Amino acid sequence: MCPDNSEKQCCLRSPKLDKTSSIHAINASYSLCRPLYSASFVEGRLDDHKAVYLDQTMAYLEAPFVDLGSTFTIACWVKLLPSNPYLKPILFSDNGGYSNGQFWFGIDADNKLLFENSITITSFRKEVDEPLHENLWLHVAVSLTTSNELLFYINGLKHLSSSISWQSPSTGPYAIGQFYIPSESKYVYFHGFLSDLYLFSRALSAEEIGKIMGTY
Repeated sequence: MCPDNSEKQCCLRSPKLDKTSSIHAINASYSLCRPLYSASFVEGRLDDHKAVYLDQTMAYLEAPFVDLGSTFTIACWVKLLPSNPYLKPILFSDNGGYSNGQFWFGIDADNKLLFENSITITSFRKEVDEPLHENLWLHVAVSLTTSNELLFYINGLKHLSSSISWQSPSTGPYAIGQFYIPSESKYVYFHGFLSDLYLFSRALSAEEIGKIMGTY
């Protein structure tokens, strides 16, 4: 379940969101995100949940822009499938190009959770030390606090706390499962399943992340 008191939409499941939390997202059944190429919706972890399957070719979802503001939380269930050792993006905002403040949240070539954003020509990249397992549903999240502290969570447990500079994107859309590498002038794509993707315009506590996981 999402937290109480709905505002907008959940990504890949029912629209029940918290007005006080400024939660934003997209629900497949409400046509608010657009599957491109071979992206396809399938049954998720639970009977009433949807997931999207992305095959690492050119498949991804295009999602409407929402303003994350000065603090945020991005949370999602992921199920990685074996793939070439390459970047596996969950959420990406191009925001008009690398020099204008783009960001992406995803998994690196060693299956480690990461977050990277750019401000003008400076890039800020943080990643956890522990790799994610393949072929298992795992809950991942990244959160930025009011003190610019970046927090990662895997299955509700905090894995990294680090200071970072942040510039919220000002334009859209977002891409789910796609990321553009400026230095190589090419796109890379996620391989596996994504479900219950949430965007909050505030930093959630560990207990709140547990609630959207369904463990509280």
